[in-house]
Amino acid sequence: MRRSLSATLVLVGLLAAPVQSSADDWTSRAEAAANKLLHGPDGPVIATSIQRILHPTGSDPTLGAVEVTHEKDKIDGTINVNATIVVYWHGALGGRHTTTALWAFGKKGHLIASMWADDAPIPASKDSSARLDVYFRTQIYPRLLAKMQN
Repeated sequence: MRRSLSATLVLVGLLAAPVQSSADDWTSRAEAAANKLLHGPDGPVIATSIQRILHPTGSDPTLGAVEVTHEKDKIDGTINVNATIVVYWHGALGGRHTTTALWAFGKKGHLIASMWADDAPIPASKDSSARLDVYFRTQIYPRLLAKMQN
């Protein structure tokens, strides 16, 4: 399953467009903190959590590419930060798989974390997708806020 970033954001009511102008101070700090969080020692831990939440029978997760960007909401003009996180892992039935998670947040808080793309032969359940969102809202977003204050 693969959805575009815009399609995913539309699903939660956010019509996003790339920001052409420079980011404000909060956005710059948020992007820097997200990059530090995802590219630092927490990155592999987050990748492991993504794999275990979405595909609990899988193993050997490794963090792949991470991209942090920002977009302007076409409806209200707020700027949201988006992170795509690629995780490589081995399936219980063999084979190497790739899962990509999307995390979006803004000044008002965590917006969504969801599976954006996945090549596993057995799809992740809707329940596990909901658990991924809870994980990012309750565990990762607070860490991001702490990094923004440092």
